[in-house]
Amino acid sequence: LFAYGGNSVIACTIVFIVLCTTFVALRFISHRIGRRPLNLEDWLMIPAWIIMIGFCANVISVKYGDVGRHIAYVLMYEPEAFARWAQTLFVVELFYGILFPLEKTSILLLYLRLFHVHRWFRLTTYLLIVYIWLWGTSDILVAIFQCKPIRYQWDKSISGGHCIDQLSYYRWISVPNIVHDIAMLVVPVPVVWKLQIGLRKKLALSCVFLIGSIGCVASFIRLSIFFRKNAFVDNTWVSMELMSWTLAETGVILICGCLPALWPL
Repeated sequence: LFAYGGNSVIACTIVFIVLCTTFVALRFISHRIGRRPLNLEDWLMIPAWIIMIGFCANVISVKYGDVGRHIAYVLMYEPEAFARWAQTLFVVELFYGILFPLEKTSILLLYLRLFHVHRWFRLTTYLLIVYIWLWGTSDILVAIFQCKPIRYQWDKSISGGHCIDQLSYYRWISVPNIVHDIAMLVVPVPVVWKLQIGLRKKLALSCVFLIGSIGCVASFIRLSIFFRKNAFVDNTWVSMELMSWTLAETGVILICGCLPALWPL
């Protein structure tokens, strides 16, 4: 009942703030050193980084909603903290829906610039861009309107309020995102190995995709939590684990999006 694990979420958040800020800064330093012009995929990383920092700040604020404590403790000793937890989680959901499309579009635009010679590849990449923005838009809309009225998400005292099956929503909204992750990893690999470049560069690009698979693994783990545990029974406790894996999922993709640009360094 009195167990507390919120500090692990804070530590994870600080790590990703430092890593994401470092890699985004190195991306622009690399362009300056290499005297290369900035492209749209570079500029997209700026709002992605800003939202990532806001996402991290919001996760830190969830600590004050007693994330990392069992719900029985919260309701018994700090019932007002539950509303804070639900409000900050609501904002996290919105950040989640906009951050992924920005990060992934940046990476996909880089794909188009590097591998533009293959018509099938260009078409597939454009479809993936449309796919991720449709997913992000639907995620945001469902996150906003999953309860009626909207305030019922954090104020269960509202008479007549109701929500959709939130557990099913959280379970299945992740699946299309994972499919997109896998597609982004698989589609460019055959193109990379057909490029007329040295083996070292081919291996370097392949390593970037391999690192990107860590984000995919984080997505799978995050999804599995929703199936292994009912996140809405002991939600303030389970959300500690979910927050950490969500940070890993979004942070790794942002970092991977910056890695190819660091070649001059």
